[in-house]
Amino acid sequence: MRNAVVVAVALLGYAPVVAACGGSSSSSGSTALIVSTTGSPASTVANSPLSAATTGQTALSSSSTAPTSTSSAVASGSPTAASELSIEQQAAAYALVIRDAFMRSENNRPPDVPGVLLVDHPEDGAGRRPLSIPATATGERFAVDLTESISQRLADLPLLGMVGSMAEVLGPDYHPTAPQTLRPGLLVIVSPITDSTEGLAIGVQVGPPGGVGWEYIVAVIGDTATIIDAQMTWVP
Repeated sequence: MRNAVVVAVALLGYAPVVAACGGSSSSSGSTALIVSTTGSPASTVANSPLSAATTGQTALSSSSTAPTSTSSAVASGSPTAASELSIEQQAAAYALVIRDAFMRSENNRPPDVPGVLLVDHPEDGAGRRPLSIPATATGERFAVDLTESISQRLADLPLLGMVGSMAEVLGPDYHPTAPQTLRPGLLVIVSPITDSTEGLAIGVQVGPPGGVGWEYIVAVIGDTATIIDAQMTWVP
């Protein structure tokens, strides 16, 4: 049996999650976020336009500033491949896209959303296709060191806790018209980090089944993770 640590907090209803994510599809004034692996948490916001979608998908943008204090950091060197990422580099990449996904819904989600609930293991297809509740019931959990580093980097967001599956947040009988779920918070599921021709690819699903999916391209150079591109992959 999995020994997932569940923090007694909870998630948005389906409709608020969808509404929260639906209004952040403009590609103008985009910012790329940079998170240093040194310290916890540390972040840099750098102006850098996201590339436009080439497949009819909508390029995402963030017009809000990072919820942490910012500092200047510029990395130099060659990008790290997925198989060569250290625990701290993985944590930097995951924390970066989770924070960005949260920020992109900030202007439209209700004010009483306290933070993020993260499924405690990566799921193939997350962010690329809507996942069902049973699809997230099993999976190899993040390493303890990785979980601790992600939690530290997102302490200010805050990261409310790790959950073993969507069912722990939504309940086994969840349906899209449910007025309320078991725990308030923004449910986030991430994919494994994989190599792509543009950089490291990470998928992020926000919200219940049929929520919103994003595909991130990230570069990790030395102790710094940077978002190169972010594309919305589906909306309900």
